[in-house]
Amino acid sequence: GLLYRAALEGVTFSIFEGYLEMATRGLEATGGLNLVGGGAKNSLWRQILADLFNTRISTLIEAESAALGAAFQAAAIGEGVNVRKYIQQNPPKEKQGEDAHPNFESTKKIRKAFERWREIRDQMKWEKNELSRRLMIDDNHEDNILGVKRSSNSNSEKSVENSNNRCEDKQLASMC
Repeated sequence: GLLYRAALEGVTFSIFEGYLEMATRGLEATGGLNLVGGGAKNSLWRQILADLFNTRISTLIEAESAALGAAFQAAAIGEGVNVRKYIQQNPPKEKQGEDAHPNFESTKKIRKAFERWREIRDQMKWEKNELSRRLMIDDNHEDNILGVKRSSNSNSEKSVENSNNRCEDKQLASMC
């Protein structure tokens, strides 16, 4: 149970972070969000999304939403109108499952968890960058973390050497 919920929350946190980034650029959802795909059938995930986004989450009747979007675009072109205007005039049918509505207490808790997730993620990024820096092999120093010294024969030299050998082989000579 808890591991499953943690996995759902991790995915949701990543989606929410993308949403926040879009909001900084003026792209903000109003009036709720539509959830599509196989995950839309999961009532727990719909509720997690509703709580974190603090908005209504609805699902669409049409399971193949990508195909539906393409059909809307084709219909709009066929009628010679803007796609946004066509969709406003012919909205997709909602209500595959029950709507999920945010719960005030749950929203506070999950937003706090989201901020903690960001802190941990940022710390892990720093540690990964520090480890990568320490693992860098420097030919001029022998004190790298692995104590490994790069061979004097670089990959490009090896590649040339291998291609020369191949050209000496009569069967492979046609490739040279």
